[in-house]
Amino acid sequence: GPTSTRTAQATERFSAAERPIATTVSAKEMTMAAPSGRITASSAPAADAATYFRLCLATLFWAGVFVTGKIALEVLDPVFLAAARFAVGALAVGVVVALTRRFAGATLSEIALFARIGFLGVFAYNILFTIALDLSTPLHGLVIIATTPAWTAALSLVLLRAKVRATQILGFVCAFGAVLVVVGPEAHAAGWRIDTGTLSGDLLFIAAAIVWSVYTIEVKRALAAHQASVVTGWSLVLGALMLAPAAAFATDV
Repeated sequence: GPTSTRTAQATERFSAAERPIATTVSAKEMTMAAPSGRITASSAPAADAATYFRLCLATLFWAGVFVTGKIALEVLDPVFLAAARFAVGALAVGVVVALTRRFAGATLSEIALFARIGFLGVFAYNILFTIALDLSTPLHGLVIIATTPAWTAALSLVLLRAKVRATQILGFVCAFGAVLVVVGPEAHAAGWRIDTGTLSGDLLFIAAAIVWSVYTIEVKRALAAHQASVVTGWSLVLGALMLAPAAAFATDV
């Protein structure tokens, strides 16, 4: 009768409303599942916390390079220091890759891609960075290199047609504002002359930030077809090999 019909219709509506919820939960569980199948929704916050902790640790190590690098430059040539850093880094990464068995061969075209990435991120960036650090100060370097995301976003907008949000633009304005606050007074006192003060080093820091932005975009493209460990391993080794003759030439070894 009418009562049975209404009950059936209500039940059908209830079931239909429940289906998207069940599908969403299932998709979420599938997305969060690791290859081992051991990561669940309850363990996701812990995994996120561990990731952010590693990022903070990496940032701390990165910041330490400015201070320790400035100290090392009191006794070492800038190019030699860059080459020595990445010789040790390439060796360390090689050991990790060998222990984890993540090494992969590469074709000539892939080696050319990894060499281009190594040239940008290891060779060019670190020569610019180390010479800039020798001519400027760690504080200036920290503030200027922090504008790298802004350069990356600008290049991504042009090269990758990526979208830039209003909040990102605000962050970029703050970053460049900090550069003017820190660098501006000293540059103004020196008459904005490159041969006095820290302006020459500051300009090299800016060049390094732009180079790193191009490197970031190249890596993003490479990761579409290669594992991160493969891109890192090959580019680091090839970049270190480029730095070696440059260091020998710069230090007359």
